[in-house]
Amino acid sequence: MTEVCDGHGLLAAWLVLAMVWKGPRPTRAAIRWLLAGVVAIQAFNLARIIILAATIATSPGTFEFMHLTVFPLATALLMVTLKRFDINLRHIRRP
Repeated sequence: MTEVCDGHGLLAAWLVLAMVWKGPRPTRAAIRWLLAGVVAIQAFNLARIIILAATIATSPGTFEFMHLTVFPLATALLMVTLKRFDINLRHIRRP
């Protein structure tokens, strides 16, 4: 583990941010959004672990770059994407 290892820190951040981002949405919708974010983060972390394991097995010299540079940037992109998707969902008019 390094100081930039995402792991559970990303999930904890999502839980806090999802509560802060709740805004005017009903509680049931907020819970669905929270769960969707948890699933997205867990899928991202699983893919990250698999890719890093494959990287260290096939190209150990690339591992550090992937772990310390590529995936922290991908994590930030994931969080921005989740928030952007949330903003788009709020503007959909329901009958």
